[in-house]
Amino acid sequence: FAGRLMSAEDLVTRLRARKSPGEVALIRAAIARTDDIFEEVKLFLRPGRTGRDIYDFILDAVRRRGLETAWSRDHCPIVTVGPVAPIGHTPPGDTVLQRGWTLQIDFGAKYNGFCADFQRMWYVLEEGEQAPPPDVQRLFNTIRQGVDAIIAQLRPGVPTWKPAEAALDVLVSASYPPFKYGVGHQLGRATHDGGAGLGRRRDGAPEWFIETGNVFTAEGLETFLEGRGWISLEDHVLVTESGGQVLTTQQRQLWLIQ
Repeated sequence: FAGRLMSAEDLVTRLRARKSPGEVALIRAAIARTDDIFEEVKLFLRPGRTGRDIYDFILDAVRRRGLETAWSRDHCPIVTVGPVAPIGHTPPGDTVLQRGWTLQIDFGAKYNGFCADFQRMWYVLEEGEQAPPPDVQRLFNTIRQGVDAIIAQLRPGVPTWKPAEAALDVLVSASYPPFKYGVGHQLGRATHDGGAGLGRRRDGAPEWFIETGNVFTAEGLETFLEGRGWISLEDHVLVTESGGQVLTTQQRQLWLIQ
């Protein structure tokens, strides 16, 4: 049968990537519960907390709600404290949050088998400061603009490399270095739910196209600011016939820690 059989990979991949209305409703429910936990975190944060303190606090909030973490608990949440801690899928450390630093948290709850996974940002005010300094605010605004550029490209029929190219143009035009990784992945029963991700175009790689019913993250623009830390954001987007519908409550201002 070798000459008569063909791989089902393309069919299965596209089937899993197209979320039904019921699946989208469960993703929304996971997002809402993640938002609730982030609201608790806002009240907990202050200078002197360590990455481990914040991590433990979030896991306790997950436990109290009878939820699961969206990925492995040893690094969910990811807590990136200032310019010391590495960013990425690593366990939190004992670095103490200090004034003048940024704080990035990448976290998602799992509800009834479906996941959320988004990133939020804080800045710790220096004594006497009322707002972030210009370098921090400018980078946050640029990252926000870059994520918005990704979202604008999430339309049916668009190649999966186009969102990355749009985001790259935003960063480079603002004189920041290019990002190293992809700018989104599909979301569902897993945080990385299979199917085509949103990455830069590669010669010889198969071309995939965005389809109605896909749910993508829009992210991956993490940029380091010397002496301050990392800044990045992440949202979730449902692809509809008319374009991307944002499922998360977008962070459009840098949250401040007094």
